[in-house]
Amino acid sequence: MTGLPDPTRSRAVLIGVRSYLFLADLPAVRNNVERLASLFTDPRVWGLPASHCVALHDPQSGQEVLDAVHEAAARAEDALVVYFAGHGLLSPNADLYLALPGSDPRRLYRSVDYDLLRHEIVDDFAADPCDFAQASARTTPRGPVCRPPSRRRTGAGPMPGRRLPVRRLPSPQRAP
Repeated sequence: MTGLPDPTRSRAVLIGVRSYLFLADLPAVRNNVERLASLFTDPRVWGLPASHCVALHDPQSGQEVLDAVHEAAARAEDALVVYFAGHGLLSPNADLYLALPGSDPRRLYRSVDYDLLRHEIVDDFAADPCDFAQASARTTPRGPVCRPPSRRRTGAGPMPGRRLPVRRLPSPQRAP
């Protein structure tokens, strides 16, 4: 189809969590992810090669999720789609976490920290952070940091002159 990213140079990671130990199950998620994968790989829709479309069903660890996104982001040259269907959790500081099957709202370390996922997408895919920031609810404290598309990341480490978002922890409260 014209106007769509080149499927041979693009990647997708579709993450679906339907079964939870401490949260309500979401039974429709599995069909949701499978249907989206079939649409992405359908030549009449996008034509993404099946090997370029990873579907993770009920991933057991944040490492499993982040590794899949890291790999796809490193290989994507045109478009990268990362899709998550499942529960989201908020920390007391309003940080977003993506819930996994063993996630517990009182133990957020059992979930995927959205900031880590965002880091994998922005830094490994080397997308223009301005484009990603428009689709994301979060930006750096001073707004999105832009770089020209010609300065794509090709090696390890941050881009020269690129600011990474800094999470500031609140000051401890002193008892009166």
